[in-house]
Amino acid sequence: MVETEEILEYDVIVEIPKDRIHLFGFILEGWDNLANLRHADLENAVRIIVPKDRVEELLDILEVLCEYVGANIRKIKPFSFPL
Repeated sequence: MVETEEILEYDVIVEIPKDRIHLFGFILEGWDNLANLRHADLENAVRIIVPKDRVEELLDILEVLCEYVGANIRKIKPFSFPL
């Protein structure tokens, strides 16, 4: 029998112009313990790591925030390494 691991976190990949990443991160990090923003490994995109129980909340916020900064959600997938 193969055991499957429970998904605890998700990656949300957001395409965003480089000159808007700082503003995007500053606003997103205003929500306490909502998500972790990474951008070192992606070109013109950021990776947001979010606990599974807060994905819907993040997506609600991203709907407005992405429109404000000119970004788009590229992908939502279970969290994986490397970052």
